[in-house]
Amino acid sequence: MAIEGPLRELGVHDVFQLLDLGRKSGRLRVTSALRDNEGSVEFHRGRVVGASVRSNPYPLEEVLRRSGRVTDEELERALAIREQAGEPRRLGDILVAMGAVSQRELNRQVRRQIETVVFELLSWSEGFFSFEEGDLDVEVADPDAGLAPEALLMEAARRIDEWTRIADRIPGLGAV
Repeated sequence: MAIEGPLRELGVHDVFQLLDLGRKSGRLRVTSALRDNEGSVEFHRGRVVGASVRSNPYPLEEVLRRSGRVTDEELERALAIREQAGEPRRLGDILVAMGAVSQRELNRQVRRQIETVVFELLSWSEGFFSFEEGDLDVEVADPDAGLAPEALLMEAARRIDEWTRIADRIPGLGAV
């Protein structure tokens, strides 16, 4: 199944719900000329297993570094291992194997990264989306792995609701 169209006709929220209900696997791409940005969300059996946006300045290694979960030296070692010819493992898997971070903490940080990207994409009301069904390059060992789109949509709605309640009390985005 390939679906595509403008966001003004079918919003990202609606697309997430369709993919969740259909338990689809594939990649959703969202582009915005106005924002000069693009993002993608990977689905496996209706669950979100990966997300990225071009403007995201924090790849996983930066998220782990900023959270204090790994040191610069551990990251450098893991990146060197990943660059070796024939190394099939992802950076997070290498860091877990090295003992630099636990699997639980890695999952937590990956979830945080995915949520950040998805919440940004959910705020886009103009642009274009396309979903291409198919197998992903992402390894998914656990069939229940990933985030439930329904939970992401509920959290996004909660954040939007909270923001509308406090927005009139904040003098501007530069306020601390």
